[in-house]
Amino acid sequence: MNFAFNEQQNAIRDSVARFSADVLAPAYRKRDRDGNIERSVIQQMGEMGLLGGELAEEFGGSGLDCVTAGIIIEEISKGDFNVGYIPCWLRSTARSSPSTPRRSWPPSG
Repeated sequence: MNFAFNEQQNAIRDSVARFSADVLAPAYRKRDRDGNIERSVIQQMGEMGLLGGELAEEFGGSGLDCVTAGIIIEEISKGDFNVGYIPCWLRSTARSSPSTPRRSWPPSG
């Protein structure tokens, strides 16, 4: 068995690690103290395809496998664990909702 990440997974890991180090980590203490995650951070994550990674593309997700989604959550959490919880929450919320509301989840804009 080969447990090595594939080329796409390595590229995603590297990209998310840079985002985490450059954007999330520097402001971690402020976000943790204030209990607030900036809208711009969520917007950047959406633009990078980091929200709803495991959701099918037809539902607005990226259609990623669970290993790649786990890589994303792990790398985000290295910069700010609280922000890393967002993709987990979206995943569990979308998976537990009926299919009709999922068609517009996560919301755009």
